[in-house]
Amino acid sequence: MKKNLITFAVFAFSVLLMSGCKKKNLDVGFAPEIQKIVPQNVVDDLRARGMTINEGQKPPTIEGVYLASPYELLSPYAPEDSYEKGKIITGYLYRFTGQSDDKKKVQVNYKRDGDVDAGGGLGSFVSGNGNKFTVFAEVQGTVSGVNYTSLDVFSGEITPNGIADFQHTFYIVEKSESDGPNAELIPVNSGRVWFDNDRIAEKVSKYRLAVPEKSKDIYTGSLVGNNQ
Repeated sequence: MKKNLITFAVFAFSVLLMSGCKKKNLDVGFAPEIQKIVPQNVVDDLRARGMTINEGQKPPTIEGVYLASPYELLSPYAPEDSYEKGKIITGYLYRFTGQSDDKKKVQVNYKRDGDVDAGGGLGSFVSGNGNKFTVFAEVQGTVSGVNYTSLDVFSGEITPNGIADFQHTFYIVEKSESDGPNAELIPVNSGRVWFDNDRIAEKVSKYRLAVPEKSKDIYTGSLVGNNQ
């Protein structure tokens, strides 16, 4: 009888230990889908430049429409970037829809004042835990007539009023022009890190922007090159 109790106790402890390990594994790291599109060196580079990357496989529900404005530059793409840290631009309107039952996939769309920059999610995956999340999206868009594919990374914390500490990195993967001093967009394999200047991307009811006043700023943006 005593031997049976000891055996049962060892078995029960093993089950609890395995359960704890499984839970811990879900709290860190990324799903295989994310690892396929996001090299670890890119994650390390963005973190070193101040981008928050929330790991984990238990992300929150993030569906909704959010206005992140104004945008402030946290990190230029390189020392030669003509955009300096602290530069302010008008922000973006974001729409997250169709989040999967396990919350690990979502559709992303975004646009900017004047529709000078707009993109739609091709494959968007969500990591995170609790209310904190990071979205990794392969996006196709057009800026100043140049088609591009980018790895867009969005991070923040869901609150009743919107997304707190919202950040967005645009990382160019390919584009329909050559790199150089006269390029419309930043170089391939580079990106800028932006954050919402007022620290929260407000939740709004419609995916629609007001018609902006004409200004030079609407023709500059998160991806334009040094000639702008």
